Amino acid sequence: MLLSVLLAVILLTRQGFGGKEITIEADGRVHHLYTLSKSVEGALAQAGIDVKGQDLVEPPPDSTLNRRQKIKVVRVLQEREIIEEEIPYETVRQRDDRLAQGVEQVKQQGIKGVKRKVFERVYHDGVEVARELIEEELIRKARPQIVSVGNRLPLANRSPEESRQNADTFTVEATAYTYTGRNTATGIAPHRGVIAVDPRVIPLGTKLYVEGYGEGKALDTGGSIKGHRIDVFFNSREEAIKWGRRSVQVKIIE
Repeated sequence: MLLSVLLAVILLTRQGFGGKEITIEADGRVHHLYTLSKSVEGALAQAGIDVKGQDLVEPPPDSTLNRRQKIKVVRVLQEREIIEEEIPYETVRQRDDRLAQGVEQVKQQGIKGVKRKVFERVYHDGVEVARELIEEELIRKARPQIVSVGNRLPLANRSPEESRQNADTFTVEATAYTYTGRNTATGIAPHRGVIAVDPRVIPLGTKLYVEGYGEGKALDTGGSIKGHRIDVFFNSREEAIKWGRRSVQVKIIE
């Protein structure tokens, strides 16, 4: 008897007191609910579904419930992402008449810049739907890499006029020698002022001024004299030993 009364009350409630069968989709689940609530907000509360500040509800919480209403709750998450982005440096190539052609030297090492970016990311039910740059700051400016590129022709490839006009001054490694009992590569007896050179770099017969030694002339060669190397002649072994090996500036006079 009691069961029959309850069933009758339920039936009358559904038919005469505005009860509604609704469906709620939230948090990856589908909830089927019978409710007497008049608003979406009330139905959500009855189902125990908490709606946070930025969550989306369709229809809106203050909407009136219809029969067989379908409600969808979308969880909204906003977060900030901070990244540091490298800024590549540029390479600047500068012609340098002090360096031989084909030679390159890094004059200034390049440094990459750094830029700080702040993004705001928005997720709907765990899926990213928006990404916006909201802040940008230059932390370190990129510094260019400067490369010196040789532009000087080997002396052997220059005309006397070009040599005089350029009045070349460059750095060489200079050693010393004295009498060996043999004449120079040009056939003359060695004496102070005779300089042994690599003829591919400094042609024989070129007049030079050597820092710390004075004027001389390229009149000799040597098996170990290659590239930017010279050997200056001294009249005594003591002077040659005193000179030793040193880095000096050499100027082409003619």
